[in-house]
Amino acid sequence: MTEADRTRADLTGADRPTGVHFGQTGVQNERRSTGLGALAEAAGAGARAALVCAGGFAEAGGPGLRYQADVAAVVTATGVRLLGPNTSGFLAPGADLVASFVPGAGSIPAGGISVVAGSGGVFHAIAFLMGAAGLGLHLGVGIGNGLDVTAADVLDHLAAEAGPLGPVALHVEGVTDGRRLVEAVERLTERVPVVALVVGRTDVGDLARSHTGALTPPWRTARAALRAAGAVLVDDERELVDAVVALEKGRLPAASRPGVGLVTGRRGPRYCSLIG
Repeated sequence: MTEADRTRADLTGADRPTGVHFGQTGVQNERRSTGLGALAEAAGAGARAALVCAGGFAEAGGPGLRYQADVAAVVTATGVRLLGPNTSGFLAPGADLVASFVPGAGSIPAGGISVVAGSGGVFHAIAFLMGAAGLGLHLGVGIGNGLDVTAADVLDHLAAEAGPLGPVALHVEGVTDGRRLVEAVERLTERVPVVALVVGRTDVGDLARSHTGALTPPWRTARAALRAAGAVLVDDERELVDAVVALEKGRLPAASRPGVGLVTGRRGPRYCSLIG
């Protein structure tokens, strides 16, 4: 009997632990019955939240759609809140919480910046870039397929936090409820800056759909909606980090007639047209 089998047996036995708050599984879909059983048993042991890191669900199409529906049925039946599937996890360094399989994730320092990304891999990449720029992480979440917990949920959680909060970096790769995401950004930007990177400037819809199983909104439409909600828009991960570094120092109040100072007239008309 493997250690995993012994743990599973313990969860189903009379000495099942109580007071469990969180469960994490990375069981691949060739052993999906084991993974589903582990998720249900964790909920039965008292877990209120769970993380499924494994892939091969809706993002894979075919049988993966059925596998994800099976997980959704467990979530509905038990009431457990689930992050994933198909994600590398989440981090809250200030709370000493590292729910990630990415090497080095535990070395990311605590701080005030939050990262909410459609991809767990992108979330970790941004968090490492932030650390290299001298910024620490308050909360970082890779949404993955977003079966239950979505980016809008995480943004609303941040908006409701009572303590100090720094800028939020938002990576939008796939959206299941665009209106709710935009409304969550609007609520959050009333409190802190939100910097958004939207995937899809080139025709990457099929690629993103195969990655997270969610539809990628038209690039211009998504950017326009997020900008109207108050987000700062950037074009790549490096720009995102640079913007967060600047906004971490403070945010200037909005002005109806902003001024622009230029040291050259050569590109002045272009820059003015961008803000005009």
